[in-house]
Amino acid sequence: MLKKPTAILFIAFFAFSTISYALELINANSNENRFEGGGIVSVLTGDVQFLWNDAQIFSDRTVWRRAEGHLTMTGNIKVLRENQELRCDSLTFRSNTRILQMRGNVFAVDSTHSATMFSGRADYFLNNDSVFLSRSPRVHFWEQNSTDTITIFGRTITYASETGIARARDSVRIVGSDFVSHADTAFFFAETETAIKFGNTRIEHDNSTVTGDTVHIFFEESSVKEFFVVSNPLAKTIEEERGDSIVMEMVGDTLRFLLEDQRISQIISERNASVIRFHQDTPEKINRMWGERIITTIADENDNSLGENVRVLSVVKGNARAIYHDADSRNESSGDTLKLFFNNDGVSRIRISGNVKGRIE
Repeated sequence: MLKKPTAILFIAFFAFSTISYALELINANSNENRFEGGGIVSVLTGDVQFLWNDAQIFSDRTVWRRAEGHLTMTGNIKVLRENQELRCDSLTFRSNTRILQMRGNVFAVDSTHSATMFSGRADYFLNNDSVFLSRSPRVHFWEQNSTDTITIFGRTITYASETGIARARDSVRIVGSDFVSHADTAFFFAETETAIKFGNTRIEHDNSTVTGDTVHIFFEESSVKEFFVVSNPLAKTIEEERGDSIVMEMVGDTLRFLLEDQRISQIISERNASVIRFHQDTPEKINRMWGERIITTIADENDNSLGENVRVLSVVKGNARAIYHDADSRNESSGDTLKLFFNNDGVSRIRISGNVKGRIE
């Protein structure tokens, strides 16, 4: 995973006023010098190549205002360093502002850290070693031994190389092979492969949609391993069974989702937890559970680890209560702990422990 994006690493190559490396002209097919504003201006064309430290910088044409420390480069711009490559349509550097300005089809790849970046515009701030990407920016993180990638989109993306933290703002999306996540603002931490998203957050995963104020996402090999939602979380899952749709909705102060083989295998609802489950063709028969904590385990198709034909197991703890339906009755149960086993038709059995109470209508 990414530790320092390619483009960020190139910033250090251009800090003429803070680093003692000399900018060396290696080649140019044509070199015209003139005096302008009291200084020498060199106009270089044809296979222009500079060397600065260990970076090779290529262009078709470069205007070099030596006294001002100002470079303007156009045409087939390429910067090469070991395991790194950067390209754009035009590049401008002014040593007095210490900002490297890249314009048009910005592209960077860093094979060492498995990162690729695209944007229409990029500004690199040498003073604090950060980059600001705009005009349809996106950053891809890829694995050496997998086709899976994580891609971050936003109206703008900022990356600080010292901390390895990326921030995307406005219309943010984080997209993987098995999910899409939306938010107003997102931070991605390359070192730990985690993300935090704020404002109008929404995660779409398989047949589930989760919303809330704040989402924390944990990745492993470019796939989601776990995520949890705090502050106003709501999860909704729709499963298709024998031509019918089964709806399950969950709320709580916190919702935590664990994944196995790119599918949600367990959902944990903490504090003020509630789960409802019903068939869309019989919405009046809602099965509801609530308590201090609910652990819902979802079995994969043809998986009998929860019991024969059991698809979902919900364990309710702490002032646990449940209302559920069978073919002929409406049932209420309460206790310290409830275990409800669901098959395709609804609740197949229930286990109650501690302060057991019940009623059948």
